[in-house]
Amino acid sequence: MVIKTRDRRYDFIRVVAMGLVILIHAMDSVQLAPSLTNQIWKEAATTLIMLCNPLFFMMSGHFNLHFKGNKKEDYGRYYWKKIISIIIPLIIYQLIYYIVTVSLTSDFRTVKLFIHIFILNILQNYVTTYFWFMYILIAFLIAAPFLSKMLDQLSSTEQKIFMYALIGIQVAGWLFKIVGINWGLNSYPFSGWLIYFLLGRLLESNRKSLTQFERLLVIILIVVINTLLVIIFPQSKGWGLFDLSPLYILLSVMMYKGLLNSTMCQNLAETKVITVLARYSFSIYLIHGAILLLIVPYLQKNHSIMGILLIFASTYVISLIVAISMDNLVINPIQKHLYKKVLLNA
Repeated sequence: MVIKTRDRRYDFIRVVAMGLVILIHAMDSVQLAPSLTNQIWKEAATTLIMLCNPLFFMMSGHFNLHFKGNKKEDYGRYYWKKIISIIIPLIIYQLIYYIVTVSLTSDFRTVKLFIHIFILNILQNYVTTYFWFMYILIAFLIAAPFLSKMLDQLSSTEQKIFMYALIGIQVAGWLFKIVGINWGLNSYPFSGWLIYFLLGRLLESNRKSLTQFERLLVIILIVVINTLLVIIFPQSKGWGLFDLSPLYILLSVMMYKGLLNSTMCQNLAETKVITVLARYSFSIYLIHGAILLLIVPYLQKNHSIMGILLIFASTYVISLIVAISMDNLVINPIQKHLYKKVLLNA
C-alpha cells in the first residue's frame, strides 16, 4: 500500500496567499495621502499582493484536476465532498458576515425578511463582496471532473501546446488593445480565472525551470513595468494589470513555480506555525471580511503604512482565533456528522 505524503510546500503557498488577501483588503481600508511616492509604493505593492488570486486558483487546479472516477457513485462522492467541505462552511460564515452587517446597520426588521435577504445575498448579492472568489471556484469545481478527463487525454506535448495557446490568446488580445482594437475572441477557456485553474494542472508537466535568480529578475521587471503603466497610463488599470494581462500571468507563474522550487519555502512549510495557519486558512479567508467590518472603524485613523499593517495584523490574529473556535466547535462536528451520514452510508 502506497502512503501519499502531504506536500507541505502548498501549505506555505496557501498561508502566503491568505496573508496577501487580508493585506490587500487592509490597504483598501486606509486612504493614504495623495503623493507620487505613495502612489508608486501602493501600485508596486498591489502588483505583488494581488498574486493571492492566481496562487489560490492554481493551487485549486493542482488539487482538483486529477479526478479518476468513472462511475456514477464516484461523481456523487466527489460532489458530496465538495458540498460538505466547501459549501457548508461558506454558508455558515456568510451567515456570520450577514449578522455583522445587519447589526452594524441596525437594519433588522422581521425574521422573515432577515431570512429572505440572507438567501438573496447567498444567491446573488455576495458576488460583489470578497466572497466573489468562492462563486467562481465553485463553478470550476463543478466542472473539474470533466476538465480532468479532458486533460488526461492530452499527452505532455499537447498539454504544453494547450498552455501556450491559453497564454498566447491573452498576449494577442493585449496587442490588439494597444492599437485600440477590442478583440472579439475572448471567451472560456481562453479568458478569465479559468486560465489559472487550468495552469495549476498544466504546469505540473512543465519540467523546464529557471534559476531562482532569473525568476527574481523577471518578477522585479514586471513589478516595475506595472507600476510605470499605472502611473503613466491610468486607464491601463482597467486592462487586467493585476489579474489577467499577459505580464501578470507570467508574474503569477514565476511566483508560483518559484515558491514551489524554493528551499526556504520547503523549510518554512515544515514549521508548526505554517501547519496551523494552513489548516485554518480557508476559515480565515471566510471570516476576515466580518472582522474587518468590526475593527476598521477603530483602527483606520492612522492614514499611513503603519495603519495598514496594524489593520492587517489585527485582522489576521482575530480571524485565526475565530477560525480555530468556529472550526472546532461548529464546522468540524457538522462535517464529521455529514461525512458519516452521507458518504459512509453511500
